[in-house]
Amino acid sequence: MWRLVALCLGSILVVAACGSEPTDATGASPSSVAATATPAASMDPLASIDPGVALCAHVATLAERMAGLQAVELRLANRVALDIELGKMQAAYSDLRQADLADLEERLEDPLTHLGYRIGELELAVEDFRTNPRPKRAAPHVEGDAAMVADAIASFGILARC
Repeated sequence: MWRLVALCLGSILVVAACGSEPTDATGASPSSVAATATPAASMDPLASIDPGVALCAHVATLAERMAGLQAVELRLANRVALDIELGKMQAAYSDLRQADLADLEERLEDPLTHLGYRIGELELAVEDFRTNPRPKRAAPHVEGDAAMVADAIASFGILARC
């Protein structure tokens, strides 16, 4: 008897589902799930974007972080703020190094390495500024190295066609 009832219910469900859209275990259809999916669901929000656009977004972020570092006034009270901005810029550079360079990889490998060297020199200048008992002597080095990094970012952006 129960088998007959189960068979009837199964038949009714199959007939009822023929004209409707398939659903998952929660009863939501795939199109409604796709419509409610957010970009935050993916690990990298730039992963679904064209590699060239994503690369330019990374370059823009790096340039923005560099501008933030250059905006810090070089005085004793701002030593920690300068170090924080340097850390943000280094994180943006790390993201750029991990970005997909697509067909530009061969052409951008050396400029990216050069940019890394410039950032390393800036890091040393910032460290000197943070630890120097006379920060006014170290400030010109930070300013000079920051300008060279900004130029290297701009050059990289041009080569990357951003």
